[in-house]
Amino acid sequence: MSAEAVPVTSMPVRMAMSVAGGLIAGVAFIALNSWFATSTGMDPFAPFKMIATLAQGPPPESGTVWIGMAIHLVLSILFGILFAAITQGWAGGRTVAALGLLYGGVLYVINFQVLSRFVEYWSAFHTSANQPFELAAHLVFGAVLALFLIPFGRYLQPRTNAE
Repeated sequence: MSAEAVPVTSMPVRMAMSVAGGLIAGVAFIALNSWFATSTGMDPFAPFKMIATLAQGPPPESGTVWIGMAIHLVLSILFGILFAAITQGWAGGRTVAALGLLYGGVLYVINFQVLSRFVEYWSAFHTSANQPFELAAHLVFGAVLALFLIPFGRYLQPRTNAE
């Protein structure tokens, strides 16, 4: 018998885990946003209406909830896949966790501070959202995504083969 290092996760498995991780992180993100909306006297579906403005344009109050849900789910999956691709070479759990927080922060800056200032349809993300809360929600998204992918970041595991 000899021990050899073999990949723990193949690309299809890592892809599936990144899709699932994006969905789970997206659910955590939208749950926080819906809770915050409710706690401030808004409709719990207000976050979905705001997200719907990406396709329908402002104002957020006229957004269609199911369109916002669809956009949110697709973006969560795409952001999960992108994070998995970026962190593919990083095996350490602490490193991936830190990268998850950084990734969430970068998503916040791009979406809420850059695009929302220059794309008229997305202006509600800059003018209507509670910016400190949105930063925190994006950090949670990145952290949950990273925690979901950390077990799959260990690329090599000894396996004994019978000769």
